This record gives sequence, structure tokens and C-alpha cells, in this order.
Amino acid sequence: MKQEADVRESLSPSEEVAIPIDLLKRFTRTPFEVAFELSGTTILLATNSEVMRDRLRMFLPSTKAEGQCKAGSSWRIVVEPERDACDESPSVHRMSHGGLAFVRVGNRSFLAYDGQARQGISFVSENLARNDMMFSRCFLPALMSLLNQSIEASL
Repeated sequence: MKQEADVRESLSPSEEVAIPIDLLKRFTRTPFEVAFELSGTTILLATNSEVMRDRLRMFLPSTKAEGQCKAGSSWRIVVEPERDACDESPSVHRMSHGGLAFVRVGNRSFLAYDGQARQGISFVSENLARNDMMFSRCFLPALMSLLNQSIEASL
């Protein structure tokens, strides 16, 4: 099987442009999954962090056949290591336009959702994932807000 770099070397410049590069899906595995239902829609959340998976399971009602259900919406949550001190009260900024929504939590975490593709991505600092107060007051409400917004838009 040819690697992506091998394929690129054999393409002309005009063909090379046609290959989509999607860095958000290729470089970080997200093997831990949580599936739950929200307003009749199955949401599949995948993460690279057992801590994040366990927190999500604690706050969200899991479906019976986790990992085997057909998702109505999917979301990847990448937890990134952080060595700096934790900001106990991060600012939260939101914006949306044309089916795209974005929420920034503090300086190192964000959630983004494409309503048309029904896919979301989050990059979250490890401190935000581990801190009980920040997770329940900042991350979880932002996630649920974006998911509810996407479900309402599809009705």
C-alpha cells in the first residue's frame, strides 16, 4: 500500500491540489467512545482521553450498544497535555454563521461544529478535562449548546 507521500510524488501539481488534506482526522487517534441520545438523535463522541470519556459517561446517559450504533452526529474531542497552571475561570466566547458554530473556552480549548456535515471537533486542554468545575461549568454546557443548536436546526 502506497503512503500518502508516495502518492503525492507521482502526481502533477494540478492533481496534487485535488487531494484534500484533513489534519483533524488523521494524526490523533480517538479510540474511546461515548454514545448517547439527545432529542431522539444518537450522538457519538470519540476522544483520545480516558479521563474525558469517563467524565462524559458520568454526565451523559449512554446508549445500550455503545460503539455499534449509527450516529446522527459525530464529534471528536482531542485532549492535549498542558503543563501550565490552570485558569480557574476561563472566558467563553461563541460565534456562529451559516451552519458553522465555534466556542472558545479560555486560551487553549475550543469546540467547533459543522451543522451541514453533522460533525464536530474539539481541542481541549488536559486541565479543562480534569478540573471538575471547569468541565461542568464551561466545557459541558458549550458542548450541549452546540449539539442542541444542531438538532434544532435539523428539525
